[in-house]
Amino acid sequence: MATRTSQPLWGLWGVIFRTPGISANEVLRATRVGEVEGRAALMLLLADGRIFRSIESDDAPLTSSSFVIPLGTPNGWEAAVFDHFQAVATAITAKLQRRSLGGGHEDSIGGTTLHFGICAAHPFEQRVPLTIGTPHHASARVS
Repeated sequence: MATRTSQPLWGLWGVIFRTPGISANEVLRATRVGEVEGRAALMLLLADGRIFRSIESDDAPLTSSSFVIPLGTPNGWEAAVFDHFQAVATAITAKLQRRSLGGGHEDSIGGTTLHFGICAAHPFEQRVPLTIGTPHHASARVS
């Protein structure tokens, strides 16, 4: 995977991950990224294998199987924050809609936000920073 990054790259990648099937033309219109910079970012994402399309067309559906911004990456934190906000807002909206229609508490809409409250000399002081840099499903290894 290439190491070059740009700000539009992270935002475009996040939108494609959250909107499977969006086309290059649609994502550029939706994000208002400049044409030249946006197309360059999309080409890099395609070349790196972070996004996929079945045919070579700006109208072809784009998909991404993951959206991971590595710990310490200088750019992209804005896209990560937006991704988190969008996930929370979508879950809250879906829960409110279900409950307003008479749905109970048995629904399966939700998610997880992790918080590690550690201090100096805590038994997991060394393990938590390593866990934060790995995918979230690995956080079960802390305990």
